[in-house]
Amino acid sequence: MPDTSTSTTEVSEEGSVNYFILTIGILISLAIFSAQITVFVTFYRKRSLTLTTDYFIASLALADTLVSVICVPGWTLQMSFSQWPLPMFLCDAWIVCDYSFCTISVYTVLFISFERFLGIRYPLRFSLKRSTAKTKVALCTLWAVASAVFVVFILYGQRIGQLRGQQEFTTKCEAHFLHNACMVF
Repeated sequence: MPDTSTSTTEVSEEGSVNYFILTIGILISLAIFSAQITVFVTFYRKRSLTLTTDYFIASLALADTLVSVICVPGWTLQMSFSQWPLPMFLCDAWIVCDYSFCTISVYTVLFISFERFLGIRYPLRFSLKRSTAKTKVALCTLWAVASAVFVVFILYGQRIGQLRGQQEFTTKCEAHFLHNACMVF
């Protein structure tokens, strides 16, 4: 009787591909991408959607779209091959994108919640002070700060790893700053 103890869902050996994880990753990426495209189509087709909340939702959709196009495929590659199959500089770029876009998504939801709170708590004052320009500045600041923080963390984390004598070449793509207690907050 043939041995059926091995399945395609196990972590594959070096050099082989786990097609189950690859398929699931592609399906997840496509599902997220198609859902976000509907948000963009709605945002741009309905010109009446010019409330500040709509800009936050568009920013959230953009961040989630980038997660589906960059972050999920990167994770899928690493999990499917049981190692990082691309050059390591792409690993660093992927980690920066992964952490930045996820942080941007979380903080955009936080901004939406805060805006709703202010709208309920101070309805007249808030509606007079709310503007599209302020919203765009807040969103640009959010994207710039989140991206800059993780660029510094990734580059600094790499440098700390090199100073400690850790191997520069590795087959796993991971954030080095997670191994430094001073940088995890």
